[in-house]
Amino acid sequence: MTQLDLNDSQALARYDAFVRQSPNASFYQDRAWAQVKSNWTPAYFVYEREGAIVGAVSALSITANNGVPFIYCSRGPVIDPRDTELWREMIEDMTAYARSINAFFVRFDPELLEDTSLQEHYSELGFRVRSADLLLTDFIQPRCNAVLDLRGKTLEQVLMGFDAKKRYDIRVGLRHDISYTQGRDNEALRMFSEITDDMAERKGISMRDFAYFKRMMEAFPQAYVALGSYEGEVLCGALMLPYGDKMTYLYAASLEVKRSIQAPNALLWHLIEDAMNKGYTAFDLGGVFALDGSCPLYKYKKGFVKQEGITAYIGELDLVIDEEVYAGFIK
Repeated sequence: MTQLDLNDSQALARYDAFVRQSPNASFYQDRAWAQVKSNWTPAYFVYEREGAIVGAVSALSITANNGVPFIYCSRGPVIDPRDTELWREMIEDMTAYARSINAFFVRFDPELLEDTSLQEHYSELGFRVRSADLLLTDFIQPRCNAVLDLRGKTLEQVLMGFDAKKRYDIRVGLRHDISYTQGRDNEALRMFSEITDDMAERKGISMRDFAYFKRMMEAFPQAYVALGSYEGEVLCGALMLPYGDKMTYLYAASLEVKRSIQAPNALLWHLIEDAMNKGYTAFDLGGVFALDGSCPLYKYKKGFVKQEGITAYIGELDLVIDEEVYAGFIK
């Protein structure tokens, strides 16, 4: 294992190249994510065999509300999930790194499909596996995402895979000729942020602010804002992040006015169509926090992906360094 020197541009470029081409990678393991999470301290690790990188970890640390640091490897590590030798080496190295900064645990939550045998394997390696026995609200990242599989499908086949109400709503929006624009400039971002603020206040929920969205755009040059308008008035928007073979519908918001013309559904359809035209094989609508009608996000997103598109991941893998502090934190 090599911990990268943050001033070694060549080594960092090799890390970037490996992560961005890896089938096991997520944008959360990209170094750009640390620019978004600017209050966390980054460290990057690579594993090599015969001169080639075969594994990587982005480890961000922060002081928890108990006053003790912990490490979060969001959607990591970028390692073959069944390479036991490499996982053992990574566990040993991350334990040493955690102790060096006095962290009380390290958390991983790889974007691997739920797999009982793999969960048992990771438990045998020494992880505390947090998964289906917990509420979906008990995880840092959603354990279940609504993911639309685009592989081998025509646009018509994708549309017909939606439930009847969603198809109707999309067609209503298209009949109203909802215009669709993309942008990365401050004006597009400002419009999206204002819609987000309006929705957050209306629904009594917390949402990211303009500064956060700005960091996102600066960190990921491929990210963009999509806006849906009717008769010159912007009614809805989304912040999109393509990465690898997946398009992620990362944040979305809409105004309360003119709901009957279905601008958000028309915009979402335009975005799915655009993703297909660009060759993406998956469209991730983001997380759900219950698998029943008590979760509005589940009710909405299930209409696009059906039950089979509600993708359950393996959960969180905690590497515990200080048992006493961890027990107090996790309860």
